[in-house]
Amino acid sequence: MDFYQPSKKYPVKHDYPKKLKSKRFFEYLSEQSSKLRRKVSLFIILAVIVYLVYFFYFSDNFRINNINLQGNINLASEEIEEMIKNSLAKRNFFIFPENNYFLLNKKLIRKDFQERYPLADLTISKKIPHTINIDITERVGQLIWVTNERYYLMNLQGVLVKEFAAKELVNANMPVIYDNSNTPAYLNEQVISLSFIHLISEIFDDFSTFNIPEVEIDHFRMDGPEVNYLKVVTKQGFEIHLNTELTLAEQFYKLKRSLEESKIDLTKVQYINLRVENQVIYK
Repeated sequence: MDFYQPSKKYPVKHDYPKKLKSKRFFEYLSEQSSKLRRKVSLFIILAVIVYLVYFFYFSDNFRINNINLQGNINLASEEIEEMIKNSLAKRNFFIFPENNYFLLNKKLIRKDFQERYPLADLTISKKIPHTINIDITERVGQLIWVTNERYYLMNLQGVLVKEFAAKELVNANMPVIYDNSNTPAYLNEQVISLSFIHLISEIFDDFSTFNIPEVEIDHFRMDGPEVNYLKVVTKQGFEIHLNTELTLAEQFYKLKRSLEESKIDLTKVQYINLRVENQVIYK
């Protein structure tokens, strides 16, 4: 019987398991303690972050519950407050409250306001921790065009920029022009010329400087977008007819002289036509 004998040149290698060095007890405890400390630290950090997020953004500590209205307020203050509260009740990204001092979105409130009240603008400032101040300011450089019982905001180029509800016209400190022809109007359309825009703006802004006695301006009327004359309706009920060919100073000077010389009884006239040079025609 033959047996295999390993040669000395190629000895057989035996893979015996190495002897493992066991950890000492205190090393094991130290490692476990380190892991526990890291977990506790992470938990504390997360807890602090959650608390701070809640404290600053979700608690009542910085919740806005004071709304101060100031400035030129011709609109109902209760209605404005209710609108602003509705804006504050919204949430950013469906999570963060809009009524938080730090998260307050001024642009969103201003947008909501402009959609409902196109006749005015507002400035928003915050006072920590619970208050916002709303300063109502009138829009400048705009007019109101009325046709077919529809109301439009018109810029100084005579272009209609926005439609709004009739109730918002109350106490609006802007020139109001009625189109007697009720010609259909469309947004971004120019409805009257720049010469009439300048005439109306000058009358609205500077009428008191002409020192015309017993006359107050109420609104304006045009018999159509293409006419070449303007009707100024007074609070006394009669109309003053003007054009853009003569200067406003020339036309109002004639009226002033006629009133000072008692040539016209304002309680009995329907209209006063100042469009003809060197003449005052009235009925």
